[in-house]
Amino acid sequence: MMSQLPLDLGHRTALGGADFHVAASNREAVAWLDRWPDWPAGGLAVHGPPGSGKTHLAHVWADRAAARLIGPADLAGLDPHRVSAAGPVAIDALGDAPLDAEAERRLLHLYNALVASGRTLLLLGRRPPARWPLSLADLRSRLVALPAVAMIFAPCAFPIWMADIPTPLAPAWTSSHSPDCSAARVVRAK
Repeated sequence: MMSQLPLDLGHRTALGGADFHVAASNREAVAWLDRWPDWPAGGLAVHGPPGSGKTHLAHVWADRAAARLIGPADLAGLDPHRVSAAGPVAIDALGDAPLDAEAERRLLHLYNALVASGRTLLLLGRRPPARWPLSLADLRSRLVALPAVAMIFAPCAFPIWMADIPTPLAPAWTSSHSPDCSAARVVRAK
């Protein structure tokens, strides 16, 4: 019996703007991020299921806006005034689990400091802020007031780059699967 040989083909996660595929599933979120810094409020909330491209889009925006990208755990010990003085901020994976009282206070102060300095906050989570488990009423009211845009997960049978590979499977992929896929899962060789 033959055994399979493992091949180290090398890969990198593709999180740049050139690697992001704009499609119907994410077009509205992309349009909102393209409006930055002219958002009608001090921030924007982008929500959608895992794999919909939120983190990828946050990396693209953070690169363009020279923003700091953090997660909920980074709120512990965060100095809101120092962070807001450095520029816009994006926080990924909010609302998945409750924040402790101190993290909620720091997020509230960060939001207030960013708005006071004319900077912006991009929030990303699986659900819109109105459905996040927030205890602090002042924080909840501010985040719920932000524009919120959904990203829809459009599952693909193959990564997008495989559609260009001439194989017997390529015609089946193009005819039976929607080309409207988020590119958040696309990985390209080095």
